[in-house]
Amino acid sequence: MIVDLHNDILTGYISNRQLERYLLESEARLVNYAIWTTRLHKPMQFIKTHVGILRAVKRRRSKAFSKGENGSVVGLGSKGDSACDSSGGCKGFLWSVEDLGFLASSVAKIKCIAKREAELDRMLTSLISLKPFCVSLTWNNQNLLAGGADSVGGLSEIGKQIVRVFQHHNVYIDTAHLNEQSFYDVCRVSEKRLVNTHTAFYDVNPHMRNLKKRQLKTLVENDGLVALTLVPQFLSGSGECVSIDHVIKHIDYFAQCFGVDNLCIGTDFFGTDALPKGLEDYPDFKRLKDKLLGRGYKESEIYKIFVGNAQAFIR
Repeated sequence: MIVDLHNDILTGYISNRQLERYLLESEARLVNYAIWTTRLHKPMQFIKTHVGILRAVKRRRSKAFSKGENGSVVGLGSKGDSACDSSGGCKGFLWSVEDLGFLASSVAKIKCIAKREAELDRMLTSLISLKPFCVSLTWNNQNLLAGGADSVGGLSEIGKQIVRVFQHHNVYIDTAHLNEQSFYDVCRVSEKRLVNTHTAFYDVNPHMRNLKKRQLKTLVENDGLVALTLVPQFLSGSGECVSIDHVIKHIDYFAQCFGVDNLCIGTDFFGTDALPKGLEDYPDFKRLKDKLLGRGYKESEIYKIFVGNAQAFIR
């Protein structure tokens, strides 16, 4: 089984009934379901609705587990919630926000400073009360908080404020999609561990969304977590004919540079138009495991990458 730090199905344009079925039938151990807000008309309304769906499915699964179908506890929320039982087994959910830019843009037109600050505080309080696992400041574009991977500019003053507020409430900051300047700005402001929920590695494939070695070193030294994604364009220059072997190249690179203790998986399922051949759903990770064993990786190392590192971080 897999712990997946980034799955985009909540904004994957499917019906609520299809979504509920997917959540109930998922074969992953634990999934962080991201809510990508960049193109949403009413982000807060969407977030509340879909967190409600996750909680409803959680209740249905919990009832099934209590009847003896599974001894696990399904968690939903931040690190403080129980995401897995003491034996390490569960099929659970976390959720996160991808692109907090709407917070700043929603209050930017309020001329009165006191009213603007009060409205921002109200929105932050509402969002934090829903217990996200992590939040990212941008998508690829620049917003009023920070610069995205396809833009310039660093972390703004309101961006610094938001980083501090979420960390104060034990919500992780996701560095995915930040450009280098904003990435290091966040690292300087941050007082807690950081995560990157879906990326690949620039030295293997120089894509703007991939992390460079110095950035990876910064996260590892911060005892942070780096989740390797399956987006073909991140894994290979052409983005075509991408296979499990391309995924292994990135795993090899990270393992050789930093070991495996800070590496995990963030698939980006439903957030990419294509996937590596043979690695298109959670059961397919058995193929990746077999290939890693064939390359000399130990069972314990593969378990850390697939499950253990992310699970330990979440707890």
